[in-house]
Amino acid sequence: MKKICEFASMVGMALLVGCSSYSESSTYSRPVEVSPKKAPITVFDLPASKAPEAPVSPVAASGVSAPIQPADVGLSSEIAELNMKIKIYGEEKIEMERLLRKAETAHQKNESDIQFYRQKIVSLETKMSGIEAARDALVRVMGGIHKTVSERNEAVAKIRAEAARY
Repeated sequence: MKKICEFASMVGMALLVGCSSYSESSTYSRPVEVSPKKAPITVFDLPASKAPEAPVSPVAASGVSAPIQPADVGLSSEIAELNMKIKIYGEEKIEMERLLRKAETAHQKNESDIQFYRQKIVSLETKMSGIEAARDALVRVMGGIHKTVSERNEAVAKIRAEAARY
């Protein structure tokens, strides 16, 4: 761990030294001085003409769609939440499959337990596929496939309603 930190520190210092070597006539108006003991994040003041633009989705960069909407931040957290549900259901499914194998190979087989585990596995697979479909649809919405804001909001509402079923 110590070696990783030392390496990261060296790389950071090299970047900072390289950045601070820009002259006053460069793209940046003034570099921030860095002391050798501390390596803070370097911040440069950009001229107004070089101000960064709003983030644009990959689809939008091709000229097909609009810039990423502020609501996409909320969609990102919803996608992360759906991914977490998929992970939890997947772990539960693995546990049910383990219990099913154990019940099927038991000396005294209990058919009701075997049937219960099979039904639970099918139920979990259905939930996972529904959530995966909702997650994929949200990702497509974030990609900017909708032409108007109202179409986008309508699609998000439908997806949320579908995801709530699971």
